[in-house]
Amino acid sequence: EAPTEAQLRRYQENNPARFSSPEYREASVLVLSPETLAGEIAVSDADLEAAYDARRAQFETGERRALQQAVVPNEDAARAIAEAWRGGADLAAIETQARAADGGAADLGLLDRASLPIAEVAAAAFAAPAGGVTDPVRSPFGWHVMKVDRIEAATRRSLDEVREQLRREVAHDRALDIAYERANRVEDALAGGATLAEVAQRFALPIVAATIDANGRDQADAAVALPVADAQRAALLRAIFAARQGDAPRMTEMGDAFVAIEIRGVVPP
Repeated sequence: EAPTEAQLRRYQENNPARFSSPEYREASVLVLSPETLAGEIAVSDADLEAAYDARRAQFETGERRALQQAVVPNEDAARAIAEAWRGGADLAAIETQARAADGGAADLGLLDRASLPIAEVAAAAFAAPAGGVTDPVRSPFGWHVMKVDRIEAATRRSLDEVREQLRREVAHDRALDIAYERANRVEDALAGGATLAEVAQRFALPIVAATIDANGRDQADAAVALPVADAQRAALLRAIFAARQGDAPRMTEMGDAFVAIEIRGVVPP
């Protein structure tokens, strides 16, 4: 049976979100970030060599080992496990033997030395050869026996291998320093009465004008491209919907960027 007029009206009143458009903001957004300043930054080969030397540890990977471990409460049981392991027993057999001695065994996976918190155990594990089994090592947790499944050697990427990555990182760091100084100059210009458009032209900064809802979509329900990194997108949308129409734009720090927002109009729900 067709619903009555009263039923239709009540259904509409009880489900307002299904029959409403969201609030939209007509906003202009100006962004000053390391990315907008990247074109001003020159990084020489000497700069790259100095940065590589300073960040050498960033490009080094220490030796890693695939380890299995058994831990039991007494030395005799640990020595029996080490002997069985050296005789070719697999982890399942070692685990059964360890449980019978009130202990346990497990595959620890691929670890570097720093991932083993007990120094004596780490020293033994990283002294054994590939396929080797350590002598029992005592700790506050019991007696440890380690088997080395395989070894991944330490590696170091050369400057040539990381040159472009390093160039971007150095340029970003320098641009970040410039951004703070430039943001102060932009703020002074805004405080002096300059519009966002005038500031954008004077300092060669990107400015985006869009009509947008709180989810970052336009009136055709398409996602609006915003001039910030994805990690800052949600914060920028919150700032747009917290701003008031008529307020003078001001620079606000957002991640490693500075943003100024001007609300030019509000389209109510």
